[in-house]
Amino acid sequence: MLRDRWEAEKKANVITEKDRILDMAASIVRDDIRTKVYDGSEYPTMEGTTGGCSLVPESLDRFLRGVVKSNASAEHSSVDRRCTAISHAIIAACRPRSFISPILLAISVYIHRKYASRELIDILSSMCFADDYKEIETDQCDSKQGHTIVRLKWVHTVRV
Repeated sequence: MLRDRWEAEKKANVITEKDRILDMAASIVRDDIRTKVYDGSEYPTMEGTTGGCSLVPESLDRFLRGVVKSNASAEHSSVDRRCTAISHAIIAACRPRSFISPILLAISVYIHRKYASRELIDILSSMCFADDYKEIETDQCDSKQGHTIVRLKWVHTVRV
């Protein structure tokens, strides 16, 4: 009976220790996201941010690469894309007013141009998987070369 109680307490301690480690990791990543400076005056280009990777704090990138480990059959670039996209969604959830993601904006513009579905964009935006529909309406103007999104200095052309 004493041994059963000791084993139960030991299992509880292991669980609480895991919870403390996870809480600490979340706190570190959240603090790194909040302290990183993002320029909100213009949309960053994918080329200027090395595919969006430079917008991601190192701690978040390292954590996601540990979670999304690649197996032998997965391509390294595929894992990079997944980690970057997930990172942008997490950062947008932590900093909805001060983070402008070229990935989330591109998803919204593509859905808007391909399917013209405000409801789909709103659903994805509520889960931080796309930019807000209002952002598309506000910053969109037509061009002869395609559909252009303009915000201060940055111009991005989307062709459907």
